[in-house]
Amino acid sequence: MEERVYELLEKLYIQVQGIQTEIQGIQTEFRDIKETMATKDDLKNFATKDDLKNFATKDDLKNFATKDDLKNFATKDDLKNFATKDDLKNFATK
Repeated sequence: MEERVYELLEKLYIQVQGIQTEIQGIQTEFRDIKETMATKDDLKNFATKDDLKNFATKDDLKNFATKDDLKNFATKDDLKNFATKDDLKNFATK
């Protein structure tokens, strides 16, 4: 009978060791998850979608002129050296 008790204790000891190993694995996994997962406190400095409401998107800009679009247009300053119709009145016609 004593031998049987020792066998049962040995089996129980082995099971306890297995359970301890599983617990250690779960604790390690939990630590890993805890280290990698973001908390609400981590989010304090990040922008929300509400923070973006007043910003224009590139799609919003598609119908607006760029400075490059203006390069081919003449300004009033560009016209200063050109003759007007009034300037032509002083000349004889054919």
